[in-house]
Parts: sequence; structure tokens; C-alpha cells
Amino acid sequence: YSDWYNAGCGKAGWTTYKWETFLTSELPAYLSSNKQVKPTGSAAVGLSMAGSSALILAAYHPDQFIYAGSLSALLDPSQGMGPSLIGLAMGDAGGYKASDMWGPKEDPAWQRNDPSLQVSRLVANNTRVWVYCGNG
Repeated sequence: YSDWYNAGCGKAGWTTYKWETFLTSELPAYLSSNKQVKPTGSAAVGLSMAGSSALILAAYHPDQFIYAGSLSALLDPSQGMGPSLIGLAMGDAGGYKASDMWGPKEDPAWQRNDPSLQVSRLVANNTRVWVYCGNG
């Protein structure tokens, strides 16, 4: 869940997704104003593709997410087969292209959204991190 570079054209039509903006700005502002939910000190936890996003959201929004949990996620999406696997999953899930999300695989957005490359940021933020995965 990140802000996409380009409008993605999938089975549902054209949309420029701004998930990071929604999860870190729009939704917290609404919850604070309407439901008295604090916009800081929360946890970001995700399963599968959302597991990588949870770590990235915590890395770049440390006041908002002081805890991060990842369950069965691809934690190195910019490495090796990561871009190809993400491309296959996105195509299968809705006919989307990974390049619409983060540009070509050489684009810095792939590294920005790679939890394995943001470990030092999580450590510097003093983020409490939980990572769970299977062995097979």
C-alpha cells in the first residue's frame, strides 16, 4: 500500500492509487475528528503484500506507527525476483502493471518501498517490529 506513480489500468478501470496518503493523512484526520482516535502511537500490521507496507509505513511515519508487524510478506521486493513476482501478482489480482505502481524496476521507488533496505530507518526510529513467516 503506497502512493502509485501512474494511474493503473486494471479490470476496474483507471485509478491513481494514493494508499500511503490515505493511510497516513486522510484516514487519521477523519478518525481524529470524528471518532476521537489519536493520530500517533499506533501499529501498522499487515498480511502478505500489506506486511511489507506495514514496515514501510512505520519507517517513514515513525510518530504515527511506533509498532509494525509483517505476516508472511515479501520483505525484499526490489531484490532478485521481487519485481517479477510483484508484476505477476498484480497482473493476476486485477490486470495491473508493477511499473504503474513504482516505475521501472531501476526506479528509486522500488528501494524506498523495500523493507529490507529500510531496516536502519526502523532501528533509528526505535520502531518495535514483529515479523512472522512460514518455513515452506
